[in-house]
Amino acid sequence: MSDLQAQSIRQHCKTLRMPTIGGQFARLADAAAREGHSHVGYLEALLTAEMEERESRAITRLLHEARLPRMKTLEAFEFDRSGVSAGQLRALAEGDYVTKAEPILLVCEAESATYRSSPYAYWKAKTF
Repeated sequence: MSDLQAQSIRQHCKTLRMPTIGGQFARLADAAAREGHSHVGYLEALLTAEMEERESRAITRLLHEARLPRMKTLEAFEFDRSGVSAGQLRALAEGDYVTKAEPILLVCEAESATYRSSPYAYWKAKTF
């Protein structure tokens, strides 16, 4: 493949808004030739790479746009600032109630806007 062809392909991919194909076509063409793949196999690999990259970017964009609160873990939970028992919450986190088919009731006390955005911090869980 000549440099002129490679530049032309990159430009077409830019115009068609297919950046992954534009960035990977040469590497995938070499791999396809080395491994003896057909033209259709090469095209499938290019399109698969483009679709996977678009899906990944869409997920990243949607998560950013959703403005979800930061990820919170049980290890970072501030038990001293809540009325939740550490042992009880850890037992619930293990999920034994699911295998035993036991219902649970979570009651939230939302005292302010801060607590409404993070109500689990004030749950009092009881197993029946």
